[in-house]
Amino acid sequence: MTESPPPDHTNCQRKMLLALLVPFAYFFLTRVPAPRQKIGWAMSYVVPVLALSALGHNDWTALPSALLVMVAVYAAYEFGYIVNDAAAVDREASPTQRLDPWARQWVRSRLLLALCVRFLVGGACIAIVAFAQAPASPLIALAWLAIWPVFALYNRWRGRITIPLYLLLVSLRYLLPIWATAAEAAPHWLLLLLVYPLPNTIVAAWKPRYGLEVLKRPFAGEQQFRAIWSGALLVVALLGWWLAPQWVTWPFVAVCAYYLGIRSGSLYGQRGQREQTAANTNPLGLGTVRVALANLFWILGDKALAMVLGLLIFGMIGRALGPSGAGHFAFGAALLQVALGLSL
Repeated sequence: MTESPPPDHTNCQRKMLLALLVPFAYFFLTRVPAPRQKIGWAMSYVVPVLALSALGHNDWTALPSALLVMVAVYAAYEFGYIVNDAAAVDREASPTQRLDPWARQWVRSRLLLALCVRFLVGGACIAIVAFAQAPASPLIALAWLAIWPVFALYNRWRGRITIPLYLLLVSLRYLLPIWATAAEAAPHWLLLLLVYPLPNTIVAAWKPRYGLEVLKRPFAGEQQFRAIWSGALLVVALLGWWLAPQWVTWPFVAVCAYYLGIRSGSLYGQRGQREQTAANTNPLGLGTVRVALANLFWILGDKALAMVLGLLIFGMIGRALGPSGAGHFAFGAALLQVALGLSL
């Protein structure tokens, strides 16, 4: 059955053709359409990946290579999204419909075009990086090529078998730009699986089709889980940096602290919106007491966590700088606190 096109089908065709052929365009159109979602994606993926690429290479000249690998990864990754939205949804019991019937039919007729263009664009990016980063190029190229069949299996299979495939896909998306510029540090960067791919996979496993809702019950929502995970991981990273600095490096600790910051910010923002909504609808209800107690809990928890982390970090500073250096550091920090207090 042929679906009738929308009234402005010419503009829709142009937009869909752009999304089919240009890396990031389909992702922005269907996965992060709102500006706030795009900012969240950039803060949780683009910024840490580029920063880790630069740190692994010890300078900022690695950023162009990391960006090219990122483009290549999304050229392949988005094709999996396109196939999922246009064809694989027909095999799901309760699919997420990101394309209307006309758009799905239009996209299906152009899948081969999208495959060829995206493979050429991604392959060209990998070839440029291989020319600049010769030692790492064979493994990076093989890992990029692996995205295509793995995503095809993910779209074809159903059930819990797709959870490890999802973990592999997210790991390749996150780690490839970093490994391309810091291949010699790859064993250390394996710890980054705990920072982004693993928690994303756990959240994805909460979907009803997997029947693993029990994993979700201890948490009030996705943002709370991510904040708790990031906080626990930072504590473990600090201990690891203290006990085994040859394996747990300071960039890993820094990225854990970064994720704790953005996850906590997202959680507080979400809680603030809910509290404002509750206050507007029921300003004098019992919910006000509950909100006050929750705020008290978060304030006390924040102080306790800051105290524990402060002790750990100052202990590491003392170990690295010695008694005299740690004393100078503490004196400088005290002066900074006084200056900040006078500036308010």
